[in-house]
Amino acid sequence: MQKIFHILVEATFWVLLVLSKLLLIFLILLIANSFLNINIYVWVIVSAIGLIYGVYFAEKIRKKHGCSNYWSKIYNTPDIDGKHNEE
Repeated sequence: MQKIFHILVEATFWVLLVLSKLLLIFLILLIANSFLNINIYVWVIVSAIGLIYGVYFAEKIRKKHGCSNYWSKIYNTPDIDGKHNEE
C-alpha cells in the first residue's frame, strides 16, 4: 500500500512539473497574443513544444532528484518554521 501511495505522489508531482512549464508557455503566448494576432496553428505548435519541454524537464528532475524531493526543497521554508541553520 505504501508503494502505491509513493507512486501516486511521484506521478502527481511529475504532472505538476510538466504543467508548470506548459502554463509558462501559455502565459507567454497570451501576452504575445495581446500584441500580435497569433494564429491558432502557432498556439498549437508552441504549446506542443512547451509540452515536450515540460516532459523533458520533469524526466530530468525525476532521474536526478526525484519529484517529491524536488518539490520538498521548493516548499521548505526554514525562515518561517524556525529551523534556520545559522552557519
